[in-house]
Amino acid sequence: MEHLADRLLVSRHELPDRNGNAVLFEPGVGAPAYALAAVLDREAGDTIPDGPARGTGPFQAPCLARA
Repeated sequence: MEHLADRLLVSRHELPDRNGNAVLFEPGVGAPAYALAAVLDREAGDTIPDGPARGTGPFQAPCLARA
């Protein structure tokens, strides 16, 4: 959540910050959140090429937003 705070505007960070348990325990929210986090972690550790990392957000973010 702290990493999200660096990437999102305050108004956009309030929703996931207030609903942290949903990210951890609701499968419809947790699955895309964990998928996106895994790719971001691998990107930060330079264990995944930039191309796949850049392409993940557009696929996982809508699933996360819908959930």
